[in-house]
Amino acid sequence: MGYDSRMQRSDVEPCVYFMKDTELMVIILAYVDDYLVATNDKSWYDAFVAAFHSQYACKDLGVLDLVMGIGVRWGDALSPSDGKNVTLPYRALLGQLQWVARCSRPDIMAAVSVLSRFCTTYGPKHFVALKQVVRYQKGTMDYELVLLTASAPGGYSTGPSMPLPLSIYIDAD
Repeated sequence: MGYDSRMQRSDVEPCVYFMKDTELMVIILAYVDDYLVATNDKSWYDAFVAAFHSQYACKDLGVLDLVMGIGVRWGDALSPSDGKNVTLPYRALLGQLQWVARCSRPDIMAAVSVLSRFCTTYGPKHFVALKQVVRYQKGTMDYELVLLTASAPGGYSTGPSMPLPLSIYIDAD
């Protein structure tokens, strides 16, 4: 990322760039021709967008509400789009669960991986196991990851949480 020399590329995920300074936090996620910027500094974001737009043709879609088919509720949790069809065949449901596990629910990845082994040789017991994963998702869809502000050097607040002053913006078609 040439805009700010403090930006670092993640060693784990090559499409993630980040920067954390004393007052500034920035995370940029790139996916094909889309990008998502999360920062706690609106002026840094505005300068980044101006520099980025001078190099590439793109448009600012404003505050994030949907990314890769996953709905975003501010103040609540990220949740996958609600699929109402419960009569899906095994492979179709398995494919959807693989996508959900990869994008937003890593907690189901192990179960989905095991069930993937039976993609061509599944039976009723496998479909029952897939439905159990769906029931688990439904029962845990209100769980969320809460980021707390630091309350003391080296410690984090365990009392009433105060959200980080972080704004997320996205450019997605």
